[in-house]
Amino acid sequence: MTNPYLPGYIEYDAGDHNHILSFDAFEFTGLAGDALEEIAISLAEELADAVARCTNERHKGHGRVHTAHQANEAFRQGIHQVLTTDYAAEERRRVLKVFAYKRWGGPVPKAILLPDRDEPKKMNAIITNEQGDPFVYAVKDKRINELMVPPEKGMAIPDKEGIGWSVDKRRLTKRQKLF
Repeated sequence: MTNPYLPGYIEYDAGDHNHILSFDAFEFTGLAGDALEEIAISLAEELADAVARCTNERHKGHGRVHTAHQANEAFRQGIHQVLTTDYAAEERRRVLKVFAYKRWGGPVPKAILLPDRDEPKKMNAIITNEQGDPFVYAVKDKRINELMVPPEKGMAIPDKEGIGWSVDKRRLTKRQKLF
C-alpha cells in the first residue's frame, strides 16, 4: 500500500530569508478548475498572512518586518506555485535521489574519470543518469587522456574486485601524495 501523504510546499523568498508553507498535496491531486483555484487561494493567503505576521519580535528575535507589497507578492507567488507545480513528479524525483544516494553511499557523482583497466594510458568516463545508474564511455579526446598520469606511474595496480585502481599509500613519496 502506498503512503496517501504527498508532501508539498510553497515558499516566498524575502531576500535574506524564506517563508515556507508545507501541506499535504495528496488532498488536491487530480483536481482542476475552480476547486484547485480555491485551494491555491487558501494556501497563498496562509503564506501571505505568515509574511505579514513576521516581525522583529517573532522567531526568537530573528524575524523581519515585511511590507504589504511583500505580503501581496507572497500571495501571488503562492498561487502560481500551487497551480504550476506537479507535486507527484517532485516526490518521484525526491525518492529517486534518496535511492541513488543510498545506492552510492553518498552524493551521486555526475562523472568520474578513470584509466581503462586493459589500456591504462586511455581514459574512461563514467556518467550517471538521474537514477544513479553508471554508464562507461571510452574517452576519445587525446587532451583528456594526456591530462592524467597513467596509474602505474602513480604506483597503482588494477583493483581485484572492481573496475578501478588501488594505490598503497604507504609506498608513495611525499611528492606523490595529494592529501
